[in-house]
Amino acid sequence: MRDHKFCQENAITAIRPVVEPMPQDQESADVSNFLQFTGAGVLCKIPENGRFGGMRSKDAGQAIVAAAAVEGRGRAVVNYRMRDWLLSRQRYWGAPVPIIHCPSCGAVPVPDTDLPVKLPTGVELSGRGGSPLARATDWLNCKCPQCNGPAKRDTDTLDTFVDSSWYYLRYLDPHNSKLPFDPEKASAAMPVDIYIGGVEHAILHLLYARFICKFLWRTRAFGLPDAQQVPASDGAGRKKLASKGLGRSYNGEPFKRLLTQGMVHGLTYRDPATGRFLRPNELEIDSSSSQLRITGTGQLPETSYEKMSKSKYNGVDPSETVRKYGADATRLHMLYLAPPQDVLEWDTQSIIGMQRWINRVGRLVDS
Repeated sequence: MRDHKFCQENAITAIRPVVEPMPQDQESADVSNFLQFTGAGVLCKIPENGRFGGMRSKDAGQAIVAAAAVEGRGRAVVNYRMRDWLLSRQRYWGAPVPIIHCPSCGAVPVPDTDLPVKLPTGVELSGRGGSPLARATDWLNCKCPQCNGPAKRDTDTLDTFVDSSWYYLRYLDPHNSKLPFDPEKASAAMPVDIYIGGVEHAILHLLYARFICKFLWRTRAFGLPDAQQVPASDGAGRKKLASKGLGRSYNGEPFKRLLTQGMVHGLTYRDPATGRFLRPNELEIDSSSSQLRITGTGQLPETSYEKMSKSKYNGVDPSETVRKYGADATRLHMLYLAPPQDVLEWDTQSIIGMQRWINRVGRLVDS
């Protein structure tokens, strides 16, 4: 798309599409020299496409990669959306990076006996940029663990992505003051049976969680040998593993199953003239038609269901809904509107029907 835009802005008219729609889609698609086609289709039979002309986009992509590998021109590589930015936050909150920087020894890990590195108190949060920890001189200046010379602590903190990448392990042993978690408890309980999270976590958070979990497992932080690795002659050893739930194979995966619940969308109102989102107090009910109209102009607003946000004024306070209709009616209404994995369009008006149904069930039980 960027190449096409470049050609348009520079009056380059000799544009030839290299991919065209499937035959059944050609009537609805525009592949002229002035509109780019970005969907999955068929490679055009032109000299530039060579022997791959006429192949479907997906098949052609695989064939091109295979040909590049055979000819020694390249190979297939999977790139994950993992970045190291989560380890370099210039913020006060977060776990300090446990590294000491020494002019003589370089970067030196903080000794295990001095962990965890705790945040200093009384730090000035000025908002001037840079890490606030760099101004906490009493905390910043320290001794090098190797040469005992003057050194400085690392002033960056770990992002909250690091914490959320292993919290499920801490839940198994939340009161352990000596270790992050007991290896045997983690070995017996992992993996998590089902992970329920929003779709916004489906890429980054789960990648980081899987990376951290695999790292801890491979470094033997947990995941004790299963029964197959204990000799059959060692009956006591196998019995001990079985009693702890460890007599099974485990490959370090953190979660067995993923359920990403859909977004909750709220009813949104816009001014048809400006496209501006309207607050609830900018609308009024027309007594003659029972329709909502814009206060002052009398126009009908444009309505749509969109992701709830403060800027769109379409949020719903759950506590207020529970107080008005009851917790049971609210829960049943959510289940009635959509399956957990689908987008839920919140409709406050229809919850009354669910409340009436619960009342009927209550009267039936009482009778």
